[in-house]
Amino acid sequence: MPRAWIVLVLVVAICVVGRPAAAQDDATILVLPFSGEELSAEQSSLPAKLTEALAVLIRASGGVATVAQESLADSAMLLGCDTEEVECLQSLADTMGAKTLMFGEVSVGEDTVVVVVTRFESGADPVIETYKFPGMGLDAIMKKFVELVASSYGFDVPEDEPIEKEVVEPKRDVVLIQAPPSGFSLGRVKTSTWAIIGTGAVAVAVGAVLQIKSGSIRTDIDNAPRDTVEELEDLEALEKRGKQYYQIGGGLLIGGGIVVATGLTLAILQGASSPKAQERPIAVVPMPVRGGIGVAVTFRRLP
Repeated sequence: MPRAWIVLVLVVAICVVGRPAAAQDDATILVLPFSGEELSAEQSSLPAKLTEALAVLIRASGGVATVAQESLADSAMLLGCDTEEVECLQSLADTMGAKTLMFGEVSVGEDTVVVVVTRFESGADPVIETYKFPGMGLDAIMKKFVELVASSYGFDVPEDEPIEKEVVEPKRDVVLIQAPPSGFSLGRVKTSTWAIIGTGAVAVAVGAVLQIKSGSIRTDIDNAPRDTVEELEDLEALEKRGKQYYQIGGGLLIGGGIVVATGLTLAILQGASSPKAQERPIAVVPMPVRGGIGVAVTFRRLP
């Protein structure tokens, strides 16, 4: 099938589905289903509920509300136009045989539900209202939404739907991770401390080997022949090497011993200190975020 015929079929389809059986008059408002962006599982039903709440408001005010089957984005895609343009909204209204369109978008950010509602009347610019619901449950959002939209667009609030102005704070369960009992523990000694101890121990070991080597050279010097010039030169070189081994070995023994002592002192202090989990308890708080449920972790030092 040629592409032009496919587009024609799609446009005809939206005309048939979007237009009610009877011709709409000027009092009819076509409500397009609200869309939702990155909502959690708990919030996924909110767009449909807000769509129905808007239709109920229109009917309670004496108007005629028809809820379309296609969302604004789907309808505009079939028409091949951009919803940000007034001409697109006008074409959509003409195609669906409605003088007035109303639709909305729901998004969530930083524990706040944001609802943007747009009312478009043929021949006029769209009227856009933004409502924010910080830290509110779904029921509280629905009631507050009815109140705000009624105030913005002059609708009557249904008598059987009282408005609750109180903001309901979401419940947050706080779980404290308990610290292990105090006392000495090698598990609290830092890796860097073990590295210090190990480095010092190696230095001590090398220093001890050099000291032993220098002692062996001293014995060789005592027993070395001294009859010829060559033997005297070898003896001088041997004495020089033995002196170097003695000095380097002594330095390594002293320096390595200091390093080992420092590392052991740090290990004792770290192993006997209070656990960090005791000094800074961790508070884990579940909270809604964009696209799902997040976890807020708070570190607090005890007095």
